[in-house]
Amino acid sequence: MEEAKQVLEQSMVRQLVAHKGRLVEVPYTASVGDTLHALQTHNILAVPVAAPPGHWIGAGGSVILESDKATGAARKHYIGIISTLDILIHLSELHSKPPTDPWPHGSPKSDIASKEEEKLLASSVSSIIGHSIEGLSLWSFSPHTSVLEAMEPLSKGIHRALVALESPPMDHGVETDIASPGYGMLTQTDLIRFLHELIAKFHSSSAHTTTGVWDLGSQSVESLRVVQSNIFGVPANMPLVDVLKCMSQGALTAVAILDLRQQLIKPELVPVSQSSIVIACVT
Repeated sequence: MEEAKQVLEQSMVRQLVAHKGRLVEVPYTASVGDTLHALQTHNILAVPVAAPPGHWIGAGGSVILESDKATGAARKHYIGIISTLDILIHLSELHSKPPTDPWPHGSPKSDIASKEEEKLLASSVSSIIGHSIEGLSLWSFSPHTSVLEAMEPLSKGIHRALVALESPPMDHGVETDIASPGYGMLTQTDLIRFLHELIAKFHSSSAHTTTGVWDLGSQSVESLRVVQSNIFGVPANMPLVDVLKCMSQGALTAVAILDLRQQLIKPELVPVSQSSIVIACVT
């Protein structure tokens, strides 16, 4: 166990983002359609939103600035992170509203739907920051933060955080007020991939004689005591718009899809019991 702890303490978060290249971001003036295009092009699930410094309050009151490497002057201010969940919740909220513009009598439904879709995608991305509960805050790590330090916040519902490429050596841990010449994006997936590679490396080593953390891969989920008891789901026949509304109201980032025999009177979350038949999970 001490061997594992030592490795995690000596490994820095900057190592986990070093291979990712330039950070993908969108300006605060981008539309929802522009943001969706950026997500699809780069095959990612979230992007930070950048704005001119001094004009915005960052999500959760954060002040995360990109500074000029030579002068130290602030060049941009990251005001939040937009994820696919934020966009889906936004689209579901607008989809449930009646058309605001009068439509000529007899207009084809396809024309009306097309116009409404254009309006939805034209919305400013800065206006939907914080639609999901995670989007209400913006987190950043100093590059000198160890993987062990980063594991705690990333295990408590934070899916992603920015990593400063440079900061004073004495800075480490979570930062909400920081300036750096550049940033990378660290996700829960990056951390899991790093741990998986370490476990595989130690198992393939002839010198490996330790147990504990490096044996995680051979243990069951139940034995690790990571099974959550308070889980909610939705029936498989619930419209997607209603599913997204329920997730937003319940501050959830994922729900189970259930094979329910009874019909719900109104769209609502359903507690998952041992007798529930789970056929999928949406996140």
